[in-house]
Amino acid sequence: MGDANGDGTIDEVDLGMLKTLLSAPFDFGLDPGWIVRLDVFPDGKLDEWDVAALEAYLKGLFLTLPVGDVNYDWKLTTVDIKLARAGILGTRILRNFQVRQADINANGGLTTLDLTLMRRLILGLGYSR
Repeated sequence: MGDANGDGTIDEVDLGMLKTLLSAPFDFGLDPGWIVRLDVFPDGKLDEWDVAALEAYLKGLFLTLPVGDVNYDWKLTTVDIKLARAGILGTRILRNFQVRQADINANGGLTTLDLTLMRRLILGLGYSR
């Protein structure tokens, strides 16, 4: 994923195509192949998350996010705990991939136990699944 023009490489051209498409979506005949190739976070949408992932990839960063990184800033912090808590309380709608990131114990749902495990990770205490 990430190869917008289908030339076999992921590069600045692909990132430029994604940014252009997001800024002026009606200027393009929307090729469904673009959506599939550029939807780095497979949620059926092209958005800022896909741009961030491509930018990180081009900088040589791994695309494997730290466990619990709900806001996709490549680190686990109390901000991620706040977002996950808001998702549990229903005061913020989290996307499916954000819920998967916050589901620390991998039980298929986001619960207060996941928040506790996120705190343990931040404090360096570890966790077990």
